[in-house]
Amino acid sequence: MKGIAMFADLQGLFSRVKSALMRRGQSECDAEDILHDAWVQFQTTQQTQVVRSPEAFVMKVALNMAIDAHRMS
Repeated sequence: MKGIAMFADLQGLFSRVKSALMRRGQSECDAEDILHDAWVQFQTTQQTQVVRSPEAFVMKVALNMAIDAHRMS
C-alpha cells in the first residue's frame, strides 16, 4: 500500500492517464486495461527500485504499453 500513499489523488491520476490513452485512440475498456497493467508494473518496480516520479512513471509506462498494443494489432 505504500505506493498508493504516494499519491494525494489516486483517482485523479487514474483519470488523467485514462484520458491520455483515450486521446491517443484507445477505447475506454482498453485504456482501463492498460492503466491496470501500468499500475501493476509500477507496484512491481517500486519493490526493487526507487521511483522518483511515480505519476510520470505510470503515465509513461501506460503510453508505451498503448504504443506496443497498437504495433501488435
